Amino acid sequence: MGELMPYGSNTLVTREARQAIRAISRAKTHAEVRIAEVDASTDVTLAKVDNLTMATGTAMQQVVRVARVQRELEQLAPEASGD
Repeated sequence: MGELMPYGSNTLVTREARQAIRAISRAKTHAEVRIAEVDASTDVTLAKVDNLTMATGTAMQQVVRVARVQRELEQLAPEASGD
């Protein structure tokens, strides 16, 4: 983003123009800070989602393993089956 350069017919710029330039500069800086905050918040949220997805995937793998072992045990000892 470029800097605002005062422009006038001569090198003197009115007080109002300088105030406007400062106000615009402050607004742009404030917007950049807000954008950085939102970006950081988004990164945190994405990391949380990734961790939850990984935990859910791991839990699902464990459920599949338990179900497989249960089927194997039922085949070895059908009388132990709850069905």
